Amino acid sequence: MDGIVRYIVFKLKNPKAAGDLLDEYNKKLANIGANPRVYGLSRIERLARMGYHRFDFGNYISFYTIDDQNSTVFIVRIFYKR
Repeated sequence: MDGIVRYIVFKLKNPKAAGDLLDEYNKKLANIGANPRVYGLSRIERLARMGYHRFDFGNYISFYTIDDQNSTVFIVRIFYKR
């Protein structure tokens, strides 16, 4: 996420868009913190079988897994949608 924000700020010269995207991302993380299963499993069947959840924010998709035993959520990957 840090790299995405830096790209938007420095390459695209749009710090407001970067801040808005980061705010949206942090709200999604807060939702996950309150309820890790708030967002559904991946639409990709293979990833869903492996327990990967997903959420969208801005033009990005984030995949995460849940470790119930340790009460931990791992953000695995963030992809640009296009």
